[in-house]
Amino acid sequence: MADNARMPILADALAETGEQDFTVKVCRTLFTAAPGGPPFVLYKDVAGALARLDPAASAEAVARATAMAGEADVERAVWVGDALDRADMGLAALAGLKNVFSLFMGSGRKARTFESDTEQAADAAVKLLGVAYMGAKLFPGTPQECATRFAALPAGREMLLYYAAAEVALPFADNLVQGSGAVFGRLTGLASGEGSSRFRKVMGSDAAGLSGRLLDAFRGPVEQHLDFARSSMGPITQGLRAFVPAAIGAADSVTGVAAGTLDALPVWRFLSARLAAEACAQRALTT
Repeated sequence: MADNARMPILADALAETGEQDFTVKVCRTLFTAAPGGPPFVLYKDVAGALARLDPAASAEAVARATAMAGEADVERAVWVGDALDRADMGLAALAGLKNVFSLFMGSGRKARTFESDTEQAADAAVKLLGVAYMGAKLFPGTPQECATRFAALPAGREMLLYYAAAEVALPFADNLVQGSGAVFGRLTGLASGEGSSRFRKVMGSDAAGLSGRLLDAFRGPVEQHLDFARSSMGPITQGLRAFVPAAIGAADSVTGVAAGTLDALPVWRFLSARLAAEACAQRALTT
């Protein structure tokens, strides 16, 4: 079970990604293209996360936030983000952005619906449960308090926007025409079925139940970011294409070096570390 596993260290997850990394380029492009996202800032430690929230934060606040970063619940949140990137850890069936870029490769227009890609749909549901679980670990309180505090942080809005764009709007553009409310309803239905089963196998029944209870509180923030993503599909897809020019010319699939790069893209680890760091920073500023 994840709760008993050796967790990755938040400091390592923040320090390992640089300006030229593919992860950062993808996130910067996506967050710049879509409305509603905060200005993207790369930082390498908890002090940088604190400076993002309050440039005038004291040294005492930095020390408090850094100490909080070692708490078990904070490390669990980052562990789940790591697991959402890697098919071999049992949560995510599809690794990296390989599945997203494959949408650009086919020679003809294919249906982009939950029904036409059931594996991708189940994966989106699992990742929604992962978002809720991270929220529960980082923002204890009522479900509504958790969702509100999550969406108030820049890193929280970044995670919601990435989820809305990369995990839902790009793979399921045809469904999104029906409206964000209908799509969220479909996602929560999947999350209570196959998604919950997969989440429970890795995380345990208590974690799956905790995540499921929080989903409705996240309805407003997720639907809002689905609307942001839907209105920005043109700029988002054009921006993302720039990162894999060789792969875009492939007939049917991502191959070779490009495929390896996309499979290894640790976007969820990156985003979860930022969310955890800013959650610690937020607490440090209010204690």
